[in-house]
Amino acid sequence: MGHAGLARESEYERLRAEYNAAFAELCAAQPSMNRGADEAAQERFEQALASYRESRGRLARFLAGLELVAGQYDDVRALAHRLWEEEGRPIGKPEQHWYRAEALVRSARQ
Repeated sequence: MGHAGLARESEYERLRAEYNAAFAELCAAQPSMNRGADEAAQERFEQALASYRESRGRLARFLAGLELVAGQYDDVRALAHRLWEEEGRPIGKPEQHWYRAEALVRSARQ
């Protein structure tokens, strides 16, 4: 995989980790359903919600920027599946196969 592909994968992993952390923080900060939830707990929840929304937006903008040229999606999908099969169908990290396939398809069309 080229430098650009590795950089994209690294950026995706960073944004995904940031999103996962914000989501976990949001879940932990969820105020109880009791009427007696204090203002500090509500404030923590509001901050966690804002952080979650910001990280979700950054991840969504990143993913939207990765759109493929028309016709390339099917080629990348087929090649990613083939790469996955050739590696023995490992579980997890499907992004690695996708990014490798994407880089190969794009380099072949240049």
